[in-house]
Amino acid sequence: NLEIVTPAQLGIITFAARDRTDRDHSLAAARLTADGYAAVTSTVLSGRTVLRLCIINPATTTADLDGTIERLSAYLA
Repeated sequence: NLEIVTPAQLGIITFAARDRTDRDHSLAAARLTADGYAAVTSTVLSGRTVLRLCIINPATTTADLDGTIERLSAYLA
């Protein structure tokens, strides 16, 4: 249920859940950061709150990204 809002640039990608509110996105980002798994922020693009993920650590693995998306999806459920 996640959609890419802007294509990745310089290791940054923005995405959002299709059926969730701006507040849902902000809360999901805050919960994920608070649980210590990953640091995802929210930002506003064209009046819409979306999630922003910056992947610059060369040690980041596919499993790390999968875990991040799984947790965000659960927080947005």
